[in-house]
This record gives sequence, structure tokens and C-alpha cells, in this order.
Amino acid sequence: MSKKTAIIITVILAIIIGLIALLGYARNAREERQADRPAPADRNLSTSSTGTARTIEVDGRTRTYTVFVPNGYDSDASYPVLLFFHGGNGNENVDLPTGGRGAQILKGIGMIDKAEQEQFILVAPEGLDGNWSDGRGTTEPERAGVDDVAFVRALMEEVSRDYSVDDARIYAAGVSNGGMMSYRVGCEMDEIAAVAAVVALLPIPISDECSRSFPVMGIVGTEDPFVSFTGEGPSRQVARWTGEGIVTLSADATMEIFARNNSCDPEPTITKLPVKVEDGTSVEKYAFNNCSVERALEYYVVDGMGHGWPPKPSPLERISGPSSGNIDATETVWDFLSVHSL
Repeated sequence: MSKKTAIIITVILAIIIGLIALLGYARNAREERQADRPAPADRNLSTSSTGTARTIEVDGRTRTYTVFVPNGYDSDASYPVLLFFHGGNGNENVDLPTGGRGAQILKGIGMIDKAEQEQFILVAPEGLDGNWSDGRGTTEPERAGVDDVAFVRALMEEVSRDYSVDDARIYAAGVSNGGMMSYRVGCEMDEIAAVAAVVALLPIPISDECSRSFPVMGIVGTEDPFVSFTGEGPSRQVARWTGEGIVTLSADATMEIFARNNSCDPEPTITKLPVKVEDGTSVEKYAFNNCSVERALEYYVVDGMGHGWPPKPSPLERISGPSSGNIDATETVWDFLSVHSL
């Protein structure tokens, strides 16, 4: 064997040994990272339709939230997170149409199935006494000084620690009182990539302070007796239960603020969507142009719709008004949120 050949063989062997060592180091590092995380049983990872209820202490109060992890969850991957805020339960005498907590409402609107299909982690926080401190100043938690934004920050620290989270794709969505809470966390938390609110408008008390730029989508009904499309407050019949005055902006004023925050043209392009069901409702899409990011602001104005999660029928239509078969809120929410990231 020539000296030159011996040198070449030595170099090749050195390269092979180096690669083997590198692969071993990478494997050990990966195993160490996985070992640092609690075992699945300890973390209560769940792939069931009921999710895993967890508790956390925030400001001296025990708070609860539920985590839904999609089937096939892989700790080496990273997953978007959707924080979903339930609607207000009202008082003990009335079960409002957007009430229900955790798995109850999420299963009913098909959001758990959507999380399975699209492979995202779904987190359902629970409001104290079924309501959120959403910025209106009218709910019991807010009157009691509950800081729900602090609660959301704390639970997201836990979720990000215990699950494989894509930190650039943390979203907030909600319905009614929960939709207003979604607006609030979007305004106050830089970690939120985008917000979707159904039958909810921006609370007046926090509207002047909301200057953060983040993508927003909303679905609102022109005949909503709880959250007035024109900003006139709830109907007289609804006010008997809610006791609330004019506490949210109109739909137009809400869109105006988010158009300003996202540097959009002030006037949207309005498109009438095809009627799929002849149920007395129709949908117009308000799409704002030349914003700081693509699809930064979209609203769906549903003429003839009341208060609920379309197309699901309302259990109290005589109070909340009709639903609409011409828009699917679950599909529309995820279609919008999923395209955005920080």
C-alpha cells in the first residue's frame, strides 16, 4: 500500500468516526431534551374528546383550563395553539345561548374535530363564575378585580413548558363575552398572533388603549340583541338578565380601530357571499386592503342573524334571535387564524 493511499484511508476513517460521534451526540441531546420534559402520564397528555383539565394558582385563586392534544401528537414537532374563550353563562336563572364551558361548547361547535383535522393544540380556559373580565367593567369577575389577562399569561407559560408549542402561532378566539376577552388579550399580549371574535365587539373602556397591531377577524349579526351591531346596547328584553348598558363599540367603530392599528385603508371591499340556505340571512364580507400584513382585517356581517355560533341553532332563539346557515363560524375562524404568524 502506497503512502498516499494510506493517508486517504486514514482521512476517510476519521470522517466516518466523526460522523458516528456527531450522530451519537445528537441522539443523546434529543433524548436528554425529552427526558427533561415530564412523561406523558405526568403531563396528562390526552387524545380523548374530553381533553385534560388542569389547574393553576393565579393571584390567590385556583383557575382551571382544559387542553386538547390532537391524535398523533409528536413532542419533536411544534404545534399552533388556539386559546378558545367560552361565552358568558349569564346568571343562575338563564342559560345563555353562548354559554357552556370547556369541552361542552368546543365539542358542540366542532372545534375539537377541527383541531384533530388541522393538528393544533386547543386550550379552553374557564372564566370565574362562567364569565370573563373582558374590559367592559360589567361582569362579576371584573367587579371583583379578577385579572384574566394574568391568568392567560400564566397558563400559556405552563402550556409552552409542557407541550411542543409553535410560539409564533398562538391564537385567541371566542364567542360573545369570550370574543371580547379575545380582543382584550390581543390588545394586551404580544404573544398573540391573531384574534377571531364571534358575536362580539370591542369594549368601549379598553378601546382607547388598544393600539397593538394584530390580525383580526369577526362575525357579527345585525339582529343581535346581546351585542348591538350599532352599539346601542342590549335589547330591553335581554337587559332584564344582563343589566348592561352601552358597553361595546358599534361594528363599524370596532372595524375602524383595527383598520387604524393595522395600517389598512379605511374603507373595506364589501362582497356579498352566495346564499347557501334560504333562512332569511345573508352574509357580506368586509375585507380591508393595503394593511401591514395580508388579510389583517376581515369581518363577516350576517344580515338577519342574532346571537350565537352559526350555523348551530340557538337553544333560546326567542331571546337570542336566529342563527344563520350561510356561514360556518368554526371553519371561518380557523381559515383566518391559520394563515397568520408573528
